[in-house]
Amino acid sequence: MTAISMSPEGISREHLQSRSVRLSEVRKRFEDVLDRIIARFPLEAENLASLRSGKCRVIFVLGSPRGGTSFCKAKIAAEFGLASLPGEHRALFTLLGRTFPDHGGCSEIGVGGALQLQERDFLLKGIGLDIAGPVTNDPSDEEISRYAHAWAMRITLQWVEMTFDIDAVITLVENEVRAWYEVGNDDHNDLSVAVLRALAVAYPQINPWLYDLNPALLGKAFAQRPRPEAPPSDLIVEIAPFVVPSLRRLRPLGDRPLILKASSDAYRIAELMHWFQSFETDFIHVSRNPLASVNGLLDGWQHAGFWQHQLSSLYEHAPVRPDLSNWKFDAFEGWDTGPQNLSMIDLCVEQWRAPHLKILENCRFAHRISFEHMIDPVLGLQVRDPLQRVLRLQPAVRKPQPLPPINATRPPKSARWRWRSDELLPILEKRSVRDLCKELGYDLAAYQGWN
Repeated sequence: MTAISMSPEGISREHLQSRSVRLSEVRKRFEDVLDRIIARFPLEAENLASLRSGKCRVIFVLGSPRGGTSFCKAKIAAEFGLASLPGEHRALFTLLGRTFPDHGGCSEIGVGGALQLQERDFLLKGIGLDIAGPVTNDPSDEEISRYAHAWAMRITLQWVEMTFDIDAVITLVENEVRAWYEVGNDDHNDLSVAVLRALAVAYPQINPWLYDLNPALLGKAFAQRPRPEAPPSDLIVEIAPFVVPSLRRLRPLGDRPLILKASSDAYRIAELMHWFQSFETDFIHVSRNPLASVNGLLDGWQHAGFWQHQLSSLYEHAPVRPDLSNWKFDAFEGWDTGPQNLSMIDLCVEQWRAPHLKILENCRFAHRISFEHMIDPVLGLQVRDPLQRVLRLQPAVRKPQPLPPINATRPPKSARWRWRSDELLPILEKRSVRDLCKELGYDLAAYQGWN
């Protein structure tokens, strides 16, 4: 664990030391599961060795929260057959003490510093053993066991206050898969619900509402469980909505590029370049217009998830008003010095603006694409060709399957920002918003056509 050399203003050094101990304990439990996977699955050990060699090309997707980066990462991975993770790698940085507040800074912006050899190995191990193969409806016994291990790995990051009997978790999940498979069911959502139900019976603290599944499905299956109003712990490692593992083929990594995306990566670009300096790296900058982005952020602040920091546990007197103590999305530079009466829209504007400014400042060479184009059937083709050329990619051998909604707060709908247009349109009068729109290529005169 990285030594704490400073404390953010208002957070005691003793509190950070206590968090460091707790993170070390979670990291050890998590790494124990990773070591089980290496010992149990020879192919995963081979993939990890390949990743550790540094010969794999890594593509980072940067953008703002609720800006479409998750969708773009998943779509690019599917279109070009890239290796990817089902979620983010941010949790690994958190376990290493490399995110706010544990890195010692006052915002998401990293404080630099080289990774120690064991830290770098942990980071690569966590990434390498989370790379997902294609979904399967015909799993082998080996793949059923790997799926059970994936659940054991995830819940260790998601429910950090709990200690799990890993053998019991693996057996429980394997039994649920076999029961699902024996009746001829091929609905993976039903399988996820069955596994969550079994886990919640064995460990009642697990709240299924925190998982990235259709709310209607969760409501039908877990109507008696209350929806959460706060994060499950003051120590947040994986950000909800939590990743739901899928039954997947075991697949060699080979020479496929790896595409990664994580919350707050826009604030640690220099660190990413340094930490992955032995790899060939490329960067993609995903833009999204401010009306849609701010609308998505507002939805996220009202959602039972997306908590990034539990401020009331960090500060004796949190530097924001009480209703923001369960802080969502990035703690941008200056978040703690703004006025107490800052409107939620102005806060969300800054959560859209700040990461893009950091990307433009530190990563102008990134290949820029717009989320609006990526989701459009016609314009998406115009994005694909330059993306393929600039990043030297090859189309996937098999036609990709339609992507499910990823971390959606509401069912997808074009130009959903319009229902808040009275609140949102005034932000286009802000000089800071207008300047960034121009930089990102958004024509303010054409805002009525924005999706």
